Amino acid sequence: MTKITRKTIAIIVVLTFVLAAFITIAWGSEGFTNWKVSTWFSSNTKKTEKKKDTEEDDKLKVNDLIAEVENSETVSLKVVPYASTNAIAAADGIKITATVTPEDASIKTVNFFIDWTNPESSWATGKSVGDYVDMSVAGMTATLVGKQAFGEQITVTCESTFDDSKMATCTVDYAQRLNQLLLRFMHEGENISKGGQNITNTVTGKADTLINVGSEYRLGISPYYGTGTVSDEVTYKIEITASDLFVSTYCGGKVPGSYTLTSSDPTDVMINESFLKQVYGTAYVSKSTFYQKCSSGSIIGSGAMKVTYSVTGKYSTLTGTINLGFNLTTLGTAVGGVELAPGNVVM
Repeated sequence: MTKITRKTIAIIVVLTFVLAAFITIAWGSEGFTNWKVSTWFSSNTKKTEKKKDTEEDDKLKVNDLIAEVENSETVSLKVVPYASTNAIAAADGIKITATVTPEDASIKTVNFFIDWTNPESSWATGKSVGDYVDMSVAGMTATLVGKQAFGEQITVTCESTFDDSKMATCTVDYAQRLNQLLLRFMHEGENISKGGQNITNTVTGKADTLINVGSEYRLGISPYYGTGTVSDEVTYKIEITASDLFVSTYCGGKVPGSYTLTSSDPTDVMINESFLKQVYGTAYVSKSTFYQKCSSGSIIGSGAMKVTYSVTGKYSTLTGTINLGFNLTTLGTAVGGVELAPGNVVM
């Protein structure tokens, strides 16, 4: 039998320690990719929100944008999503790519983290970022997919695995979306429509209200927005035309004219003969003929005038339409008196 010497035992012990050290370093460095020793045996307080395997409806598809991350510089970037009714894969989301400098750096791997910019804000408290934005990471690129509107800015942080003091951040904002429009149509300081309420785009088909020819009205749009962290840039438009029924009945299907407002502030509009000619063009002809057209049973029921109002933004657009009828007593020639002739008869 071979005799085991002390020297042999010492060699075995040394090899055992070397093997144990090798295994420990391999495990701690995640396969020799993470050389930040302080992170080997402690849990990372910043948890990466992973992409869920199952797709969800009504996600927001976002355009591909690239942000280069260099040293401790800060990169600011806004998410540019648009509404979608279908599930969108993370590969179609916004991509943030990290670049480590200098080019010949020995270790160029990075870690990505995502969290609320201010986790203690009233909106973010108690909410998980992963319920609003998915982030998946592949090498030097993180992909973000929006899932629903959020009201606190999100920050994506990228750190060097070699030196976590070298980092960069990317801020993610959500643009507010329009969720309601209100058309302000006022006469002498009062909102006019059925029931005395503001006119909205819930039209049933009949003329929503009657307006007086010869009177001044103030028109404007009040938009209402949903949750978001930044405002959208929008344009306003109010267009007054002949109603669809009036166009098909008297204009051969062609809209004869229009009166357009594009101000975000309420604007005064005088409903007079000049206004009517601008809207109705040659279909107007004269006050008496126009009165006859507007006094027909079908036109009275649907309204002779249509108001289309819209707010258009980069992220959302809403449009509403109402029909208006004329108070015929203000459109026709006023009655000056009544006479009978002869004034006396004998039978």
